[in-house]
Amino acid sequence: MPRINKRKPWLPLLLTPLAGASYVVGGLLELSGINGYLAKKDDRKLEDGIRDHFSFLFTEKNAHFVRNESKIKRSFDLAVVEVAAQGLLLQFVRMRGDVSMAVRSARSPENWRQVNDVLEEDEVEAGHSTAEIVVSRRSRFYTGPESASHVLKDKWDQLRRHYKARIFQSPTQK
Repeated sequence: MPRINKRKPWLPLLLTPLAGASYVVGGLLELSGINGYLAKKDDRKLEDGIRDHFSFLFTEKNAHFVRNESKIKRSFDLAVVEVAAQGLLLQFVRMRGDVSMAVRSARSPENWRQVNDVLEEDEVEAGHSTAEIVVSRRSRFYTGPESASHVLKDKWDQLRRHYKARIFQSPTQK
C-alpha cells in the first residue's frame, strides 16, 4: 500500500490558487496595455544608459538606435535596445541589472550571437591558444552598461573585421 505524505499537504493547496491568480493578473496587465507601457519605459531607461556609457558609438561610429519591434515576452525589468553602427547591429538586453550584448551583421539575416562568443571564435581563427582565450575570457553578462562599454570599445575593430570577412566569403568557404 503506497504511503501518503502527510507532512506538507497544505503546500499544493496554497500554490495552486496563487499560480492561477498570477496567470489571471498577468493576462489583465497584458490586456490593459500596462505591460507595453512598462516595457517602453524600461527600454528608454536602458537607451539612456547606452547613450551615456557607449557615447563613442554615437560620436565616432555614427551609430543610431533602431526601433525594436520584437515580440519578446517581457518580465520583471527586461529591456531590449538595438543600435546600428558601421554595418553591425548590436542588441543590448538588461534583466535585473545585468546587461548582455549580442551582435549580427546588418547585411545578413544571421541570428544574434553573444559578442563574447564572436570574439572568442575570432581569436581561435587568428590562432590564439586555448589557454590564451580562457585567460582573456570575458563575461557573458555585465553588471551594467558601464562595464560592458569597455569591452565593446576595446574590441570594436575586431568585431568589424570578423563580420566583414564573413560578408565576402562564399557560403562554401564558411
